[in-house]
Amino acid sequence: MAKNKAPSWLFYGWMSLIGIGILIGLWGAIKLLIEGHGPTAGTSDQVPWGIFVPTYVFFVAASAGCVTVSLGYALGVKSFELIMKRAVFLAIVTLLTGGMVIFLDLGNPFNILQPLLSPNLATPLWWMGVFYTLYLAFLVIDYYLLEKGDTAKTRVVSVLAALSAIAVHSTLGFVFGFAAVRTYFGSAFSPIYFMVIAIIIGTALLLFVTILQHKFTRTEMSPELHSLILNLGKFLGVAVATGIFFSIWKDLAGLRSTVETTALAYQYLLFGAGSWWYWGIVVVIGLFIPAFLLLNARTRSINGILVASTFALIGMFAARVEFTIGGQVVSLIPELKHLQWPFASYTATFGEIAVVILAFAATALLYTLGARKLSLEEVTHRD
Repeated sequence: MAKNKAPSWLFYGWMSLIGIGILIGLWGAIKLLIEGHGPTAGTSDQVPWGIFVPTYVFFVAASAGCVTVSLGYALGVKSFELIMKRAVFLAIVTLLTGGMVIFLDLGNPFNILQPLLSPNLATPLWWMGVFYTLYLAFLVIDYYLLEKGDTAKTRVVSVLAALSAIAVHSTLGFVFGFAAVRTYFGSAFSPIYFMVIAIIIGTALLLFVTILQHKFTRTEMSPELHSLILNLGKFLGVAVATGIFFSIWKDLAGLRSTVETTALAYQYLLFGAGSWWYWGIVVVIGLFIPAFLLLNARTRSINGILVASTFALIGMFAARVEFTIGGQVVSLIPELKHLQWPFASYTATFGEIAVVILAFAATALLYTLGARKLSLEEVTHRD
């Protein structure tokens, strides 16, 4: 893409908005590190996973989803060259952002050393650390090779990066799915469900930033990139339709579950006081509107894809919140009457929301700087 810059007032306005987000987020992060989870977070013994966990999952899913285009590139789909560097760069940025969120969620940053000091090879959390390390290493090498234009080696490393992304995110799904007392998370179903959602989030993010950058800098897409965006829009439409299919069966299976806590959780989230969140944001905004826009040839334009991608990202973030809190909403210990029973409640505090704002602002800052300093669409070949 041409090196055109956005008008100075637009760029400085955008950077000012990011700066405000960073300042708000740093306030929340510092408050959390000084005061700890007790006074800062809305979590409790009944709901130990608050909004940090779905935020972390969202960014890791975005990273894994972005890298799925590596498989197409490795298989020789030439048009993917136009978007590979942006995809890998986005994957690195979102992986680092997700890591930042979970790092802050530890409360005491030194807790991150615990798996190294006392490794437990029997737990999937330890293996996630291994997979994350390999994944980040493959991403950095992949980007370096793309910069060099070494196509042969890049295709090999791209496959390794994609496979490690699948390993990371499916293992994360395993952590959720096989929490024995939290059957809402879906057991063996979760790793597959997590990968479907990751593909939706990653593809939507890649389309969103590509289109928005061209609009922001007022540069025209090449015919090749324009065609690729339309094809990826169609692919996203199929991915969203698959997400609808999975969601329908997930909800039906949950409502019909013979496990009382699972059925109660689904009844509460689908038909309770907060059901507007699921039906309005997750289903309508995150799934059905994008599916309509992307599977309809008349609305699958550049602007239509931008709107659909935006809605998909909003809906999928809401879906990660719904999924995480949904698995904890039913209280597990009826004997302790001082606890909330039969349902536990959770409301994110402003301190927690500030850290979420920090995650999105940091992602926007890193990508903006990368887009201005790096040639994210230029791939030089050297077979």
